[in-house]
Amino acid sequence: MKKVFVTGASGFVAEHLIPSLRNSGYFVFGVDRKSQPSAFCDEFKSIDLIDLKADHICDHEFHLVIHLAAARADWGVTDEEFFRDNVSASQSLINALGNQVPKIIFVSSISVMPQATSVCLDESAPYDPINAYGFSKKDAELLFIKNYNSLQEADLAIIRPSVLYGPSNPENTGIYRAVDNNIFRLIDGISSRRFAIVGDGETIKTTAYVKNFVDSIIFAAENTKGFELYVYADTPPSRMIDLVKDIRLQLGKSGIGLRLPFFIIRPISGCFDFLSKVTKVNFPITKARIDTFVRPTNFKPQLFIQKGFKQKYSTKEALKESVEWYIDLKKKSKSNFFFFREDDQK
Repeated sequence: MKKVFVTGASGFVAEHLIPSLRNSGYFVFGVDRKSQPSAFCDEFKSIDLIDLKADHICDHEFHLVIHLAAARADWGVTDEEFFRDNVSASQSLINALGNQVPKIIFVSSISVMPQATSVCLDESAPYDPINAYGFSKKDAELLFIKNYNSLQEADLAIIRPSVLYGPSNPENTGIYRAVDNNIFRLIDGISSRRFAIVGDGETIKTTAYVKNFVDSIIFAAENTKGFELYVYADTPPSRMIDLVKDIRLQLGKSGIGLRLPFFIIRPISGCFDFLSKVTKVNFPITKARIDTFVRPTNFKPQLFIQKGFKQKYSTKEALKESVEWYIDLKKKSKSNFFFFREDDQK
């Protein structure tokens, strides 16, 4: 039986990936610093990845490693935590693995690529991160590339997903991780009548539905030879105004709703940054999120397309499933999705 080692096994992507791997015949060994995985693993070890040693995994001969573990929130994470969890932890993983694994998949991020451009970017784009998260992911990529170049014995795939979203069970991942993504906040804002399009809504946004992304990971595991760099985004890209229209339609609302100018909203968002710092509440309105809202994210999965990967879900279908999940979650949950305190991330 083929064995796969999955880091970040208590996370959002792992919740969807682990069952798919097991259905594909893999024995799944999961690791996370949380006490339990987000989906059933054949074996699970609760350990901080930065403390991982070869002795912890010496009883297994892995055919594949999928490195999901990362610090990635846009609120409540310090620069030091980004570099600890994304770079130092990756180095610990590399050290523990040695040269014993024939294939490694590292899930990185489009945040390592240029951000302030409307040009459609693919794998040929240069590094150009703009924040600590992006720089830490870049440094982690370079660690894996250096390790690959020194070994020349293991295949390496680096996958940079666009904005991930989709349904999740809070009992598996925790309520914060289930809802901590921009598409969820968009759905919740529209549903709760506290969302407005900032600017003209023409900004291009590529997204990645988690079920499509999981399929892309398994596809890369089966089709990567040597070192290959992938971008993953659902195609075709959408304008922000079209995403809003589709979500409103699924929620039984017509039109596009309210529009507000960027020059008015951004100063207001600064007030929420201050309140967030004082109250330790993660408000959905922050300068970083407003800037992200109006910043184009136009990415093309060129290598996946060349290799023949086909996404199962269109963006309309993905949004429909996500809205239906949101409505069900809102009925069941007593949480106020507008407010998240620091403790809600634990």
